[in-house]
Amino acid sequence: MTTKRPMRMKRAAFLTALAVLLSGCVTNARQDTLKPHGTVARQLDHLFDPVFWIAVGVFCLVAGLVTVAIFRFRARSDDEAPRQVHGHTLLELTWTILPAMLLAGIAIPTVKMVFDINRIPKKAMVINVTGHRWWWQFDYVDPSDPTKTLLTTANELHMPTKEKVVITLTSVDVIHNFWIPALGGKRDAIPRHTNFIGPWIWTSPTTRESRPLTTRTRCRSACGPDLVNRSDSNVARGTPAASARALASVAADLPLRPVTQL
Repeated sequence: MTTKRPMRMKRAAFLTALAVLLSGCVTNARQDTLKPHGTVARQLDHLFDPVFWIAVGVFCLVAGLVTVAIFRFRARSDDEAPRQVHGHTLLELTWTILPAMLLAGIAIPTVKMVFDINRIPKKAMVINVTGHRWWWQFDYVDPSDPTKTLLTTANELHMPTKEKVVITLTSVDVIHNFWIPALGGKRDAIPRHTNFIGPWIWTSPTTRESRPLTTRTRCRSACGPDLVNRSDSNVARGTPAASARALASVAADLPLRPVTQL
């Protein structure tokens, strides 16, 4: 009985590790942050890649040293006293200075990128996003008059490629969280407060990726019982002309009306 339990635990651990490994092989994940389609998302990805491999190297180094210490310096018998070690100045300085230099090297591009992705341009397409339980309202602002709204849609966002788009975020009820992984990071939509995201430029370096593409966004906050079923939105990318035609088609089917009628 006692010999079967360790085997079962090893088998369960192996199957769990295998399931976690295979879950990372999904190619059609709905919200994949590792497939950037915008300038901000690409900046985040370019910073994530080196930091990830640095973390992998540190993990392997620490795990390897711990493993060596476990087997090499383990007690041979209950009566054997461990060898006393009183410190090593050079090693202590090394494992203090090197991590500090490593963190400083990561902090410099991180802080620079934080300022870059939060710099709001003066000339950009503005879309006001309002969170509701449990849907998103998108108001397309008139470029010639920021106080006017050209069109309002629900759960359907159209963005032109290669144009700067600034998203303003607010909420009418509770705190929501707006996130389009293909374009950039997430940001809270807070009642009676306006947050900004941008500038987002939805473009890709290859011709294949410049084709019209549709992705999704979802509220990432626990905003209510229907969060999973009703908080999805479609986000469509196309050329400026294609986006204009799509919005014109939406406007023909759904004229601009007060929010309460949507």
